[in-house]
Amino acid sequence: MPAKSEKENTPTRERIIASATEVFAERGIQGATTREIAAAAEINEVTLFRHFKSKDLLLTAVVQSIVARYWSSFDTDPDWKFELQIDITDFANRYFKTINDNHTLFRTFIGEAGRFPERSKMVIKDAFRPLRQSLIDYIAECQKRSMIRAELDPEVAADVLTGMLFSAMLRKHREYSDSSYIESAVQIFIGGIIPEGGR
Repeated sequence: MPAKSEKENTPTRERIIASATEVFAERGIQGATTREIAAAAEINEVTLFRHFKSKDLLLTAVVQSIVARYWSSFDTDPDWKFELQIDITDFANRYFKTINDNHTLFRTFIGEAGRFPERSKMVIKDAFRPLRQSLIDYIAECQKRSMIRAELDPEVAADVLTGMLFSAMLRKHREYSDSSYIESAVQIFIGGIIPEGGR
């Protein structure tokens, strides 16, 4: 009896998600078919639908899997030290690594944002909600500690930081390094949120 391949030794659900991640990135959200994903996972379509009732639910699982890997790098919760330079730099590096490691898939989401179903449009927002909320809560707590300007909206501030980092992933061909961009983004962000005369 021939030895099982590495893929065959991986639990079926994990195989489907890993294969879907590759196929969605390569073929696009609309272009990817469940038949192609099943073939890439070395299973049949019936097995795929046993685990995921629809393509949208599979797409949700793909993004949640990416986010879960990111979240695990925080050991359940970010280890906030309430030192802005340290905390924001750490968050920025981890966030950027996650989106950069999966840049092909995220570019696909953005490129097809106007075409895939409403359910799919909400996938990234839903999957990233706990991470975004953690940053919002951190900013709000820093405001209570008078570390951040009180008049700022924590939700807007969180979106400004993650938006800057997401923008770097989209602009792959730059004259400067990722680390240089992240360092500058963090400095600009912190400079904009600290109280006047503070640091």
